[in-house]
Amino acid sequence: MAPTDDESNPELEAAIRASPDQVKPYLVYADWLQSRGNPRGELIVVQHQRQTADTPELASRERDLLAKLAVMPGGGADREIEVTWRLGFMRSLRVARDSWDSEVDVGATLQQLLSQPSARHLEAITVGLCDEPGDGSLQAAIDVLRELAPTSVRELFLGDFEYPDLSDISNVQVGSLEGLGAALPQLERLRLRGGSAELGTLNFPKLREFVFETGGLSAASIESVCHASWPLLERLDLWFGDENYGAEGDVDAIAPLLEGRGTPALTHLGLVNSGFIGDHLDVLARSAVLPRLRSLDLSLGTLDDTAAQTLRRLAERFRHLQTLDLRHNYLTERGVWLVRQVVPHALVDEQQEAGPGDGRYVSVGE
Repeated sequence: MAPTDDESNPELEAAIRASPDQVKPYLVYADWLQSRGNPRGELIVVQHQRQTADTPELASRERDLLAKLAVMPGGGADREIEVTWRLGFMRSLRVARDSWDSEVDVGATLQQLLSQPSARHLEAITVGLCDEPGDGSLQAAIDVLRELAPTSVRELFLGDFEYPDLSDISNVQVGSLEGLGAALPQLERLRLRGGSAELGTLNFPKLREFVFETGGLSAASIESVCHASWPLLERLDLWFGDENYGAEGDVDAIAPLLEGRGTPALTHLGLVNSGFIGDHLDVLARSAVLPRLRSLDLSLGTLDDTAAQTLRRLAERFRHLQTLDLRHNYLTERGVWLVRQVVPHALVDEQQEAGPGDGRYVSVGE
């Protein structure tokens, strides 16, 4: 029988939350826990000692203490359940179904991990596929996060799966994020990967990075992003995709983004995997947001030499960029030369050749 590990000292734990990268609050808490016979106190000390003297004896003792605390659920192959530690508490965890015959119940496993005292100071969560690969949804994990509300979490990645090897991106539905912001008030980085999502009202006031990788960005998702208020957001990456897989965006739909509404701190903008932005670089050049950017990502799209000529014609609008990513588009050698007259260090590798009848397609749809 594992020892009871429900007791806590709110004052000492508040000191840890206030300075999560400082060692002293953890060691003070370790003294208090050890005085009460709680094995987590020794675990904090052992993990601290391993930072400077990682001996076999300390490693063995750590395994014994983790077993006493009954931390890890049973089952799961490599990379299906992964936990990293920082001084007696989980720092990050990843849960996923990473094979066709996996028996991991991602929602139940995530709930078990988050319900433990070990997760009190958890900072990062990564979730892979929750259902059968190729026909999956991430809703089970989102529901657990909304229910248990791990308020210390600062980073969340929903949809950590390889495509198309494990599943086509369009076959994995992210699910509904409505209300998730209230459960994760400290969230600073949110990354989504999947075919569609119900973003709803994006209320993440401390968010600094938002990335949505998809092969079919819906009009509703674009509207959610455009109407979000992110006073601290520095990085925004949107993948648009192919209309055959649900993409509905156009330059008019992203007008609020180009005007810089709700994102006063934005320094990086990604309009990625887009079939329309190459035809509207003049609109982007005149936008209010462009002068504030240090980096611009237009990769995985359908930009051709005509777009490169527009960049050259409006060069003064783009020359301030520290990074311009145009990889995986349709530039010829001349197009690459034109781009480099504007931003010499632009990323222009791995250009594609158009098919018959100027067949140009975004890189990720299916």
